[in-house]
Amino acid sequence: MGGYILLVMLYYHFMLHPYYTFEGNLLIATYLLHYVAPIIYLAWWLLFDRIQDEDTGVARLPGLGDRQETIERWCEGTGRDAVGLGWYEVLALFQLSITRGKTFADRRRLGLPVPDDNDTRSVLRLMRRIDALLGC
Repeated sequence: MGGYILLVMLYYHFMLHPYYTFEGNLLIATYLLHYVAPIIYLAWWLLFDRIQDEDTGVARLPGLGDRQETIERWCEGTGRDAVGLGWYEVLALFQLSITRGKTFADRRRLGLPVPDDNDTRSVLRLMRRIDALLGC
């Protein structure tokens, strides 16, 4: 997992960085995300792994570990512990909720179809997962 994080970081800095100019809060957030809080990558991985597995019904690829195996491998590969992972999972869900909410609002404004609350892509479903993580 640590190797993948390094590859993403290198790709970002050498391939994408020249196309983006980050200033102010966005610059600070970008550096915090990449260097100070790499656990966010684990939270995003677990989020999309769950979405892929549960929401789409697509079978797991052979060789991918379950949730606990993924966390253990990440800890071993990065030399960090996963303290606070639950908070980062809530953050990832919240970020995805905002992104989907904006996308769906744009689609609605353009007269395009938007998933309803029972759809696996709905924002409500993501918010319910946040509630479950927070014990609400």
